[in-house]
Formats: sequence, structure tokens, C-alpha cells
Amino acid sequence: MKSFQNLQSGMRRRFGAVLTAFAAGFFMSAGATPVAAEDVVRVGVIGEFSGAFAAYGQQSRRAIELFMKEHGDKVGSTRVEVLYRDTTGLNPEVSRRAAQELVTRENVQFLAGFGLTPNALAVAPVATQTKTPMVVMNATATVFVPTRSPYIVRVSLSQQQLAVPLAKWALEQGIKTVYAIVPDYAPGIDVEKYFTQAFEAGGGKMVGSVHTPLGGVEYAPYLQRVAAEKPDAIFFMSPSGDQGLQFLKAFRGRGMDKEVKLLSTGELTDEIVLDSLGDDALGLITSMHYSA
Repeated sequence: MKSFQNLQSGMRRRFGAVLTAFAAGFFMSAGATPVAAEDVVRVGVIGEFSGAFAAYGQQSRRAIELFMKEHGDKVGSTRVEVLYRDTTGLNPEVSRRAAQELVTRENVQFLAGFGLTPNALAVAPVATQTKTPMVVMNATATVFVPTRSPYIVRVSLSQQQLAVPLAKWALEQGIKTVYAIVPDYAPGIDVEKYFTQAFEAGGGKMVGSVHTPLGGVEYAPYLQRVAAEKPDAIFFMSPSGDQGLQFLKAFRGRGMDKEVKLLSTGELTDEIVLDSLGDDALGLITSMHYSA
């Protein structure tokens, strides 16, 4: 399998370090008297710990727990408590309620987590209204910084970082026409936008695009449209491994892998789904700047 990845194998593990150090550092520099009296910082982590997108939440949770197991739950004299709330998947309203409950009832001083952009966007107003710092650990839409809240910091990536290098690589390989298939939510729209800009700036042509639902997608009708346009390549993005697996089955089932190159972001070949992909992963070209 070809990969466009510059591996940073410790990134997931460092999420715990970033979170704990950020919380402690902000606390110590802020000098908030009520928290100082307790000598405790409470962090509310909101994530997709179950359901179709559980991989995002579980990776972050394991990283936090591993870091605290290795280094303890104290930074200096300050103890860090972590409280987890499960969104069970793509649930902006559940995420918003969890944030409100964590801030008002549990008195957390920081919010963190957020594997999916819609969930994070739903919490941004809560962070602003309550002036609660919010650490986005995965959600990748470019709208977060700085437009949605001055209290947000993101420690992961934006889709622009994945799309632009991949578009330039495609041009270098002589790919001249591309059809985009992306999910209809902020990161999908972002990644198509930046891929298109970079690809067309270099002389390529986007011959079509389609925005699919986030779940339960039947890809055959979309691939039929692609086949009619006869592009050199498909640019595909999916937020979950299972959805990517369904796409690959449809793509190879139609025999399109013999005629059309497939370009994708690294979610498609994440290590957590690579075994499930099996031989369907052979020949894929994906773009990501880290590997778990």
C-alpha cells in the first residue's frame, strides 16, 4: 500500500500530554483563586466513545489514560481530574448538553475531546458563554480557529493540510481530471474545497463532485455518475472506516480500480480499519501527516 504519510507515531499518545500540560499551564498562569484553593483542575472530555465513530473517542481516551498512568495525575501540586461524557456518535445536541452539564454541575475548568466537527461546533457557544477553554483533539473543519470561539485551541489538524499536498502530488503523477466524493458535513466540504483549489491552480480539472450522507450510504449510484465522466482519478473522503470499507467494496466491485485511480485522506487507511480492508487496501494512495 502506498501512503502519503509523514509518520508521527507518538501523536495520539501526546494528546494526553498536551491536554494535561495545557490545563495545568493555563490554570497556573490564570491564577484563578477558587481553583487554586482546591488545588484541583477538572477537565471534561466529550467524545464518541461508542457507536460508529468510537475509534476517535477511544484513541483520545486511551492516550489520556496512558499519559496519566505513566506520569500520575499531578502537575506540581495541582491534581488533574478527568470526567468523560459519551456522545455515542454524531450528536450535536447531546454534545451541547454534556458540555453544559460538565461546566455548570461538575464545575470543570476545561472542555476537551471532540472527534467530529458537528459535535464540537455545538459546544463552541457553551465555551464562549462560560469562558471555558476548549481543546479540540480531532475535529478537522477549518471553521474552528478563530471564527467560532476565542476559547478554542485545536491540537490535531485541518483538512487543508491533507488536501493540498495530495492535489499537488496528483498533478505530479500526470493526473489531469478528478471527480470528488465527500460526505456532506464541514470537513468533507472543506477537503473538497482545498483539494479543488490546489488541483485547478496547477492545471487540473475537477469534472464533478457529490456530497453523500454521513451514514448508510449506497455508493453504486454515485459511482455510476463517476463512470460517465471518465476521470483519471476519484478523490474520496469518509469520516469512518466502515463507510470507507463499503465504498471500496463498491469501487472494486464495479471494476473501477482497473480504470480509475483512487485518492483519499488518511481516514480511509487508518490502522484501526486496515485489517478489515485486507487486499482492498492494496494500491491506495492516501494523505495523512501522522500514523497512530
